[in-house]
Amino acid sequence: MRLPDDVILLAYTEPGKENVFVREHLHLNDTREVVSHEPGGLVAFRNVVWYELGAASDGPVWTSRYKRPVDGTWGRACAAPLRDGDRLLGVFGIGYGQAFVGEYIRTVKAAETGRLFGVHAETGKITASPSEKELDIFGPVIREGLSRHRDGTMGFEPGQPVFESVSHEGIDYIVAFEMQQMGESFRWINAVVVPEKELVGFLDRYVSITLVGIGILLLVAMVFAQLLSKRISRPLRVIASDLGKVAAFDLTTDSAPPTLIREIAVVGDAVDRMKAGLRSFSRYVPTELVRGLLREGQEARLDGRLRPLTLFFSDIKGFTNVSEGMAPQALVDALGDYLDVVTKAVVAEQGTIDKFMGDGVLAFFNAPHQDQGHVAHACSAALLVQKTLVKARLGWEKVGLPAFHTRIGLHTAEVLVGNIGTPDRFSYTVL
Repeated sequence: MRLPDDVILLAYTEPGKENVFVREHLHLNDTREVVSHEPGGLVAFRNVVWYELGAASDGPVWTSRYKRPVDGTWGRACAAPLRDGDRLLGVFGIGYGQAFVGEYIRTVKAAETGRLFGVHAETGKITASPSEKELDIFGPVIREGLSRHRDGTMGFEPGQPVFESVSHEGIDYIVAFEMQQMGESFRWINAVVVPEKELVGFLDRYVSITLVGIGILLLVAMVFAQLLSKRISRPLRVIASDLGKVAAFDLTTDSAPPTLIREIAVVGDAVDRMKAGLRSFSRYVPTELVRGLLREGQEARLDGRLRPLTLFFSDIKGFTNVSEGMAPQALVDALGDYLDVVTKAVVAEQGTIDKFMGDGVLAFFNAPHQDQGHVAHACSAALLVQKTLVKARLGWEKVGLPAFHTRIGLHTAEVLVGNIGTPDRFSYTVL
């Protein structure tokens, strides 16, 4: 039998004796202490309701409410007979008082202000509440919720909760009813009352937290997306710019920017290799001619036309004797410096280099682009070559290289100029 303050009373009686032998044990904080060991007993337990009910039954049975002789409070008990065949050895009983129920209900909370109440299964009367004050507040709400069921409490099924929304004195409540049953005869109803704003407020808080979390995630995602887009767009912009320059045959030596994105890195590497190949190709053909074809969107083909041109031809005086006394690589390097001087002077005056013939240079003016002053430009180019060679010879002589002296011839006439050769291979030249 449970007493207040978490104390359990165990009473053992010996049937068949007028003076019942009683032992009492109190369990305090999970410990057992023998408090008394008195003959004669405190209570004639064989006259108590649960003993009589248990002795007359074949199995466990719950009593209705009765006044307990131990402490004079109202309570219930469950009793089970102990038999040896048809002979009754005793009755085991366990019970609780109304004080225990009230104490337990006071400890149960639903949300912040919600409370648990006990309701009589047959009458619908509130039999247990945390306090009189809370009974006054929540009692009308529970009774309103119960009144909505035609069959009263008998319409509830054990273990099947029923929810009602009830408004009382301007406050909306959620009431949950659930039938509980022990054995065949002992039933009661748990009624939980919670102000609706607490539940909605709880959800609102979590919704707010969720929305804030989503907002933070979106912000992080936007920042990440922006950084990622820059990682993607910057290399693509550079590659696109390079391809635009390639279309104009402007072949820069800048490499594609590094990137962690494999596909963009592959494209960038391909563009770099393409530019390197075209730069090499541009050393074999007139660059301005290729740029003109690209601007016009035309494909090179065999063709020729008559046009007045000024032809430029130069060679090195005594080159054969000079070259015979030089090592091959030294000759190639020295000749390369010389031809660079001639080429830059011709190009500076809008001339087109046709070909190198050993130490000789063939160039022409007024093609592929028309130049009304081609005669003057050719003369200026010849003078510029001689002027530049004067300065270059000083440097060559200091390092032991031959001082090349050049001879230049100019001629103006109407000549055939264009792509001359075979359909598969030709060059832009003059006849």
